[in-house]
Amino acid sequence: MPAMYDYLLLGGGTSCAYAAAAIRETDQNGSIGIVGASSEPPYDRPPFSKYYLTDASKQISDFHSKDESFYPDNRIDLVLNHRAVNIDRTAKQVEFEDGSKIAYGKLLYALGCTPREFHDHTDQEPMYLRTAEDSKAIRDRIASSKSCVIIGGGYIGTELAASLTARGLKVALIEQADRLQPGFPSRPVADAVRRELENMGVTVVTGEPVSHVYAGRRVITASDHEYSGDFVVAGLGHVHQRDLAKHCGLEMGMRGVRANMKLRTSDPNIWVSGDVAEFDDTVLGDVYIAEHHLHAKASAEHAGRVMAGLDEPFKNVPYFFSDVGPLSIILRGYPERGAQSFVFGNPTSPALTEIFLSSTGRLMGMVDVRKDYKQQDPISELFENLIKNRVNLSSHVERLNNPNFNLMSLNELVSV
Repeated sequence: MPAMYDYLLLGGGTSCAYAAAAIRETDQNGSIGIVGASSEPPYDRPPFSKYYLTDASKQISDFHSKDESFYPDNRIDLVLNHRAVNIDRTAKQVEFEDGSKIAYGKLLYALGCTPREFHDHTDQEPMYLRTAEDSKAIRDRIASSKSCVIIGGGYIGTELAASLTARGLKVALIEQADRLQPGFPSRPVADAVRRELENMGVTVVTGEPVSHVYAGRRVITASDHEYSGDFVVAGLGHVHQRDLAKHCGLEMGMRGVRANMKLRTSDPNIWVSGDVAEFDDTVLGDVYIAEHHLHAKASAEHAGRVMAGLDEPFKNVPYFFSDVGPLSIILRGYPERGAQSFVFGNPTSPALTEIFLSSTGRLMGMVDVRKDYKQQDPISELFENLIKNRVNLSSHVERLNNPNFNLMSLNELVSV
């Protein structure tokens, strides 16, 4: 392992693979090192709550972000099992747990998130799902189990409930809020997810905070209801890994590491991407942070290009997706910033779209759910263009209130 890289990509996750590829497209000669604590090369996370669990023939390597040959073919060093413990911005070097140090010309901080844990309410930790290793541990338990309790009804919890049910387990899903996916902006979509899970046989419990987990098997709620399974998985959200950034004096945001519209931090030699990036968003015109796979990929590719010499702001309309059993869910833009919304379609099929406007009528985002994911491509493309163009729909509210309104007719506004 060299003592110095022109580009040091810290974290070893999804962002690092895509940033390295973007750097190499522009800079054919600079040395690139990816260093992370994981024992696996960078991989795409979405399959590990879904396909990896439902298909026992799948291997972790099937979901690596890049082929094994990508790294040597592009002269990119990949260093695994190396956990960073300090960043010295003056010396421009990173220190690792084993005492080794690596200097850098430019650094990408892409440490992502860790699961929020359950420490104070259990005599034995439940299982968590964040990494490929976590998913493998859950898959190993499936082979000898008949039931599972999942704490947390967010998108990880709902995806996991569908996957385990598909493997034949009896699943209870417990969410403390009054609905599933409480952080998701669309109530109709969350209701559709609940109906689908219940149709699959999942016991869905909402409005029940969990008070204790005993022996990794028994879950007791605040109202003294008990749910038991052969194992328990907690999906309680995440914690941004920004301690190293904070300790070395980088500017912090509300939740992440603060960056400008080019994803450069307060240190001109350090960039940030993925879950932990909190940046000036050119499309929104505000500060933005997101935690999902496509954002990690897009922000990393842009950060890599800027590190290699591109001088342009990051312009990307957010795209989130989730698959809950047969349901395909997509989100475009910033629906959580909406002040009013309009729902179109059939909620029981389900095949529905909810669009979100600001108080002044600007289109902020959309959420769509249906079983035919191919139908979502033109919807996604339309709303990407509308949001990017900052279309205002205040003069179209009467049309939007018509349940028979054809959303695709909004294409007429794309070039306006």
